[in-house]
Amino acid sequence: MKIIPILLIALSATPVVAQDNDPVPVDSALALPTEWETYYLAFLRPGPNRDLGQEALGELMNRHIQYQLRLQDSGRAVAAGGIAPEASSDLVGITMLHASSLEEARRWAANDPAVLAEYFAVEVRTWYVPAGRVVFPE
Repeated sequence: MKIIPILLIALSATPVVAQDNDPVPVDSALALPTEWETYYLAFLRPGPNRDLGQEALGELMNRHIQYQLRLQDSGRAVAAGGIAPEASSDLVGITMLHASSLEEARRWAANDPAVLAEYFAVEVRTWYVPAGRVVFPE
């Protein structure tokens, strides 16, 4: 999919200046991408149904992980995983989906057993990546 967000047009006019504390060397400006690929990020947060017993939670987490692994094995998800807890965020997991549309990605994310059980709530967002930057394992 070819998309050139307005932000990139604005950035192309901005000179690149190296900072003394910059961890990445900046010798010159790089060519801006002209082709983009579309992926979808599913953000998992705690849902309203958090009162599960240890056994029920263990079974639900097993079904959740199996679902995420199946998404990856089928090529629907590029990667999925949990997020380390941080006081300033309630984000608990992210799945990077390779779907044909936002609606399809939302369907896949909503069918996660932990989302269906409302243990997790999910938000799916469109993510544009410069073409060729996401590398798939062989």
